[in-house]
Amino acid sequence: MDGTPIAPHKTHWFQNKWAIGGIGALSIIVIASVSVLMIKKPVAPASAAKDTAIDLQGVGENILNGLNNIAGGSNAKQTLNISANTNFKNTATVEKTLTTKDTIEAQKDINAFANLNVAGAANLNSLTLRQNFQVAGTASLQGNVEARGQLAVRGVLTVSSGANIAGNLSATGGISAGGPISTPQLVAGRVNYTESLTLSGHLITGGNTPTSQTDIAAGVGGSVTVSGNDTAGTVVITTGTGAPAGVLCKINFRRSFATVPKVLLTPVGRMGAKLEYSVARAAGFFTIETNNAPEPSKQYAYDYFVVE
Repeated sequence: MDGTPIAPHKTHWFQNKWAIGGIGALSIIVIASVSVLMIKKPVAPASAAKDTAIDLQGVGENILNGLNNIAGGSNAKQTLNISANTNFKNTATVEKTLTTKDTIEAQKDINAFANLNVAGAANLNSLTLRQNFQVAGTASLQGNVEARGQLAVRGVLTVSSGANIAGNLSATGGISAGGPISTPQLVAGRVNYTESLTLSGHLITGGNTPTSQTDIAAGVGGSVTVSGNDTAGTVVITTGTGAPAGVLCKINFRRSFATVPKVLLTPVGRMGAKLEYSVARAAGFFTIETNNAPEPSKQYAYDYFVVE
């Protein structure tokens, strides 16, 4: 040792350099491996869906406008589908057609500016429509009903309050109303009134024409014709020759009554009044009879009105 400083060995510097580089590379490999493991980590299978409720009360206006934009806005070319049940606790306003594939329930009012089509049942508090209301099932309305178009129900229609229908009212099942029903035309299979029925207009009956046949008092070659329906009409008997007293004709109802109905018979003209006529009735038909022999080759006409 002569006191001269010894220069650092180059081998030591290269070794330190490669050690630091190795540690860095190893760190990168470890981080990348952890990332891959996190990405490829298997997701646990989802448990069975639970009944949950989504409260939109606190949702801001921007989010609701976003839903409107997703659905296409005013020029909608897309569809916003809601698979879960939807409860309206306040007023629901529909500017265009509202169509459901199942039941619709609302605790408050529903205002629709166009059609409302329900494939299932409808249970509503109050309903205001500018056009048609069609229900494939039963409709239960707790409040007033305002419809500027047609109201059609294939099942039973129950209205706890009044109904004002600008178009036709049609119900395949029964119609039950706790208040007045106002409509230009009411079409129903059966209507039950628990109070008085007041008609400001005419009573017009309809239905198929009953069948008819002559009897002995019509004579040989006699005939009978009927115009009208099971409820009201006119019977014209044209006598033949040799007609004795007895049964003039038989009128068969197209649809039998549940019990024997009341038949009101009124002669049309003097010839019908000449006979001592009477009526015999049953649930499925009635007959016109006479106590005196009719004149040959004459017409005897009678109006009838039948109620159960």
